[in-house]
Amino acid sequence: MGMSDLRFCQTVRISLHAGSCLLALFLAGGTGWAQPYLPHARLLAVSPCGAQAGTSVEVTLIGEDLDEVSRLIFGHQGLRAEPVPDPKKPGTFVPKRFKITVPADVPPGLYDVRAVTRWGISNPRLFVVGDLKEVNETEPNNDVSQAQKVEIGTTINGVINPNVDVDYFAFTAQAGQRVIVRCDAQMIDSLLDPYVQVFDASGRLLARSWSYRGRNTVAEIRAPSTGTYLVRLNQFTYLAGGEEYFYRLTISTTPWIDAVYPPVVPAGKSAAVTLYGRNLPGGQPDAQARIDGLPLDRVEVSVQAPPDAPQLVASVPLAPHEMLRDGFEYRLKSPAGVSNPVVLSTTTAPIVLEQPENDSPEKAQPVEFPAELVGRIDKPNDRDWYVFSAKQNEVFVLEAFAQRLGAPVDVYFLIRRADTKQVLAEVDDTPEILDPLNTRFYSFSTDPVYTFVAPADGKYELLVGSRTSTFQYGPRHIYWLSVRRPHPDFRVFAVEGYDYGPAGITVPRGGSGHYVHVFCLRKDGFAGEVRVQAEGLPGGVNSTPQVFGPGVKSLALVMRATADAPMGEAPVRIKGTAQINGQSVAREARPATLAWPSPEGQNQPGVTRLCQSLFVAVREKPPYNLRAETTDVAVPPGGRFTVKLRLERLWPDVKVPVNVQAAYLVNNLAFNNNNVAIAPDKNEVEAQFEVPGNFPPGAYNITLVGTAQLPFNKDPKANQKPNHRHLEAANPVTLTVYNQVAQVSLEPQAVTLKPGGEAPVTVRITRLHGYTGELKVNVQPQGLQGVTAADVSIPANANEARLVLKAAPNAPNASNPNVVVRLTASVQNIALNHEAKLSVTVAK
Repeated sequence: MGMSDLRFCQTVRISLHAGSCLLALFLAGGTGWAQPYLPHARLLAVSPCGAQAGTSVEVTLIGEDLDEVSRLIFGHQGLRAEPVPDPKKPGTFVPKRFKITVPADVPPGLYDVRAVTRWGISNPRLFVVGDLKEVNETEPNNDVSQAQKVEIGTTINGVINPNVDVDYFAFTAQAGQRVIVRCDAQMIDSLLDPYVQVFDASGRLLARSWSYRGRNTVAEIRAPSTGTYLVRLNQFTYLAGGEEYFYRLTISTTPWIDAVYPPVVPAGKSAAVTLYGRNLPGGQPDAQARIDGLPLDRVEVSVQAPPDAPQLVASVPLAPHEMLRDGFEYRLKSPAGVSNPVVLSTTTAPIVLEQPENDSPEKAQPVEFPAELVGRIDKPNDRDWYVFSAKQNEVFVLEAFAQRLGAPVDVYFLIRRADTKQVLAEVDDTPEILDPLNTRFYSFSTDPVYTFVAPADGKYELLVGSRTSTFQYGPRHIYWLSVRRPHPDFRVFAVEGYDYGPAGITVPRGGSGHYVHVFCLRKDGFAGEVRVQAEGLPGGVNSTPQVFGPGVKSLALVMRATADAPMGEAPVRIKGTAQINGQSVAREARPATLAWPSPEGQNQPGVTRLCQSLFVAVREKPPYNLRAETTDVAVPPGGRFTVKLRLERLWPDVKVPVNVQAAYLVNNLAFNNNNVAIAPDKNEVEAQFEVPGNFPPGAYNITLVGTAQLPFNKDPKANQKPNHRHLEAANPVTLTVYNQVAQVSLEPQAVTLKPGGEAPVTVRITRLHGYTGELKVNVQPQGLQGVTAADVSIPANANEARLVLKAAPNAPNASNPNVVVRLTASVQNIALNHEAKLSVTVAK
């Protein structure tokens, strides 16, 4: 930086948020993977990463293992790409360089792009279609005197490289003109944490922005006079830089929406909502709605909501906690261009807006449930009170939305009795975690969910507030509290990518490769099983359906290809089905991709986002194929079982040990100290499992994965072949945990005895889970004095026994409709009890 550059630097108070800490950890050693793996196409950046509709742009693909890229696949069918001819080598193409054509009718948005390569299909990166003029950053522009001149209404595609890089841009504005300077980074898959400052020609700081929403910035100036203005952009705290630190800097007068109120609208209807932002067509300044001391525009618009359904239709790259929400995208159009996108949700319940005077219990706002309560934290220490009536044992689910709306609100709520002021619940955050490691799907949310059961008839007070309201409040600080009767449901999420980095789904012939991470969120008390299967798989590829058993939230979905499967690529869908209240319910999994991995050796979440689709590619055979020869096992809680694995070595260099581990072991299932190995001279191994005694009965799946260090070089003639790691998933094992081995029936189900008499009862069973052993039968006729029955047994391989009840000559009259007939089986020395009820009457 030169002296003139230093003149424009301002003192910045460094307050690292979690995202910045993550980036710092990420980039201490760059984005290269600490340990080499066998080739998998990884697309890390597309440069430039966007274009104006109606134009074409030449882009360079940046990444790893992008050998022989044949084509690009986009999230919008209108986008087209063709390789760029190499002028120096007629008849050939420039490696990793494509010309992307964007037809004029492609709407502004963010669209996935994937590279199809020799090694398979890559992970997606975002390609942005805009409606403004676009230019590329031109170096040198590292000082004031080198500032790149641009016009208002321009998007600049640039990169911060190296970490101390500073980019300057100059534009001319008219006096009073309201100019928005936005820098997109995180929302376009960049690692950049941008810090933007805007100065006038004298060096006076007019605006600055960092972390407006995540690692994206929005700065606004109202030009005090006609003249030149400067934008200074750098990586916050200069921690890192490189090709993956790209950005889109837009200098414009287009609309910017800061907030939409309410964020939920009636399903299937046209509804009026109020937008708060800058440069809103027809908007009027709202003195009560300010950001950075400047009033926002306010305008009411009409939106058309789709029918109410569990769907999420948005091009914005939502994070895992945001993917839990249903909704649709809205943009505001203007002569200067379209606005940024916002996401709205739909509901069939009444929408209730908070009243301005509900800030104390004495002025609590009366509401009736079910309802959608929408309010704002618009002043220091703002707290909103509501009062409602409920009957004893009436049940409501209260689910708050704030962080998931993109609002900077740490929302909480409190419920207490209106008469005694007894606090019944104070709820903050959502503790449920779907990914046990939190590295692939960090779903933690500060938005709480709570099931309220009214203890008595009466009135109850509900307080809604924000933990940070002392210093954070304003028009963006919106909350939405959905209060509904329980509606059991579920959502499924399918995440591509490896623990060590982004990757598409590539299945080798005669093997499986990696697996797809699938996560299940159960809602409103639903605890049933969810069956997951892949649909639309390419020819020769199959996937065994798997089950989310009781309490299971994550599993590894394996796809396998036959040895003669055709090479190619195809989109794939993953669907979950369940039985809810006697009805079959299906939910298509929302696709997601691991954009950036958890830093090597760090207990930090990776960066995962919603993507527009999943693709499967089929490629050549893997180094080895791991198969579970034991595919179905059934044991009781506390039992043990063995899975036999067979390894087929397909490459000549696979004379190495293969370590076997389990993906997503559930409910503390014990497995050989979590690791077994297949020796270099062996091709099979047995994995021993132990089921804890408190394991919930149900169906489960176990996926075992083999990893090995293999000598490899892309050039088969090379003398040096350094070790590379490979992972191969076996076909899943279905585990059934049971607590009964028979269904029991009695004939007759009711008997009457006379004193001194007897009555025979036939005990019949239908055997389950392949159990062939003995069942001992015992009866304890409680409450029936003088009635006895000798113990009998159902022999091995038999299905019935004759039980005889006897009454003593002096047995008094009595009756018990619930005499317990108990059958006991022993499996692995574990006693399993079965019961049937018999009605017994003694009458003279």
